[in-house]
Amino acid sequence: MQNTISNLYFKKSKLASLLIGILAILMFTFLRKGLILIYPILLILITVVFRIVYKQLSQLSILLALIISLYSFVFHDGYLSNIIISLFIFYLPIITLLSPANKHLVSLEKFMRITFKVLAVINITGFINFIINLYTHTSIIDDGFVGLYGNSGLMTHTLALINFIYCVYYFYEKNIYKSAFLFLSGFMCFYGLGLIMFIIVIAFLLLTKIRLEQLKYILISILLLGTVFSITEKFNPKVFLYIKANINSTVDGFSNYSYEQQIKIARENKRTEVPRKITAFAGGLKRMIDLEILSFGAGPGSYNSRTSFLLNGEYSKLINSPKNKGNRPVYAELDVYPLWNRNITYQYNDGTRNQPFSSVLALIVEYGFLQFIIISLLIYKLIVRIKNNSEPSGFFKFLIIFLIINLFTENYIEYPEFFILVILLVKIIETAKNKSLNSIEK
Repeated sequence: MQNTISNLYFKKSKLASLLIGILAILMFTFLRKGLILIYPILLILITVVFRIVYKQLSQLSILLALIISLYSFVFHDGYLSNIIISLFIFYLPIITLLSPANKHLVSLEKFMRITFKVLAVINITGFINFIINLYTHTSIIDDGFVGLYGNSGLMTHTLALINFIYCVYYFYEKNIYKSAFLFLSGFMCFYGLGLIMFIIVIAFLLLTKIRLEQLKYILISILLLGTVFSITEKFNPKVFLYIKANINSTVDGFSNYSYEQQIKIARENKRTEVPRKITAFAGGLKRMIDLEILSFGAGPGSYNSRTSFLLNGEYSKLINSPKNKGNRPVYAELDVYPLWNRNITYQYNDGTRNQPFSSVLALIVEYGFLQFIIISLLIYKLIVRIKNNSEPSGFFKFLIIFLIINLFTENYIEYPEFFILVILLVKIIETAKNKSLNSIEK
């Protein structure tokens, strides 16, 4: 009998390892571009296997989302396709992440160990591709660290964030070699804004809770940063000039700013010195003056979300034709599409600072301020749940802060290769207290 039980758990462990490995391959390789098609299915599977329950506040959020969707369709002439897709690839991931889970499946250590092996291979191919590109010049140096990750979606921006997350995990595990390798890999993605966010969060966490035994790791990190920056200065000095220019233009953008002037320049498809991301937020906040939009939002998938752009006729190959201009929601047409369209990107090949993308902005404007407040309360309750289980680890603190900050800068919720990983990490940490004989820890 004992042997039978042992064999059963051994088979479960092997199956779990296999499934985690397959999922890592789907998230970390060029196959990730197909994840958007099965995103809702993966979320439903996560809900089932982690036994996620929707308690009162989650139920209120779901009810409000359905009311907002109906209101948008009936009174705002909302596009049904935008509403449905937004509910599946924007709202469903949020409510899945924030609703409580009860089933512990696998330890964080095991999950990270298996997925790291896949990520390490991807990073090695990135280094190989980068070195080859230095000699062949087949692409610009900033896009050289591609490898098996592929160049779909946000290209290496999401790869940079993933590497930074794994870097911090192994830093807290005191595995300095893996942490350094992952940081270097993330740095080589040359995602300037992501790097700035990473450094800010790490500095905040380290400075608020420094222990004597951590000083050596901090000193090593500083030394590593200096070395990496020196090497980069030699091979790609434009990276730091680009970051400096972005910071200066953002600071300048807040002085003597005029929304009307900036949106007028953008509609004429002219270059704007002020980052258009600032103009996107300014336009969204102006819309919130309208009590109707403040309460019910402009409608799911109808403003600056990825859904809105996927269906607007410019970026989807399925609906991009002279006869079909796609779904052009009225507020997106007025405020957002002038800031990011084929005419602008063709002329200027604009970077992150000019992209009007932000999951936070999309949540506020598309789903209304009331839904934003409820989601904020759900985030707070998630943190409290994990704090009640045990003292939140430094890794979890980093993950939550890093996630929230980056959601201000890009539509990351709608990119499953990144957000599925975040959901899994949070659910594994959240359910750690529920370890039982059915858990797979080895």
